[in-house]
Amino acid sequence: MKFRKTASNKRSGYIYKFDDGKRVLIQLNQEGVTEIDIQRLHAFDDSEVYYNIKNSRPNPESDWNMSIESFAIAGNVEDKNPMVKELYQLSQIEENPQLAMVREILKNLKPELQELYLLLSEGQMNSDVARILKIDKSTVGRRREKLIKEIQKRLP
Repeated sequence: MKFRKTASNKRSGYIYKFDDGKRVLIQLNQEGVTEIDIQRLHAFDDSEVYYNIKNSRPNPESDWNMSIESFAIAGNVEDKNPMVKELYQLSQIEENPQLAMVREILKNLKPELQELYLLLSEGQMNSDVARILKIDKSTVGRRREKLIKEIQKRLP
């Protein structure tokens, strides 16, 4: 967790730090980066520092806005906003192994089949899918059959 803001005299650029320790310097006019872009990046950091400091105090006031991370750190902290608590609880639920398998199968399909799956899972009819993808209705039918065969082939 970050607890210090970047000094104002060092804000002409922005240093992005990756989890593996690698750092990238983002500077003005580098690949279209503007002063506003750099200000926004520092504003995000400032906000993170603000909430990290607030959440690290031993007796948080009841009206503070707790981050989802603070629930993991503080344990069973009660918050006035039930949505934050619910989001944290949902983030702690282990994913269904069958759902994880389906996600993995879909991730490995060709992009056209992934797009078709998304449209069909939204309840779109073949004629609607054909219009959206700008392809013939019979092509949608053939791709649908191919999609089903690919999924069945990859199931254990």
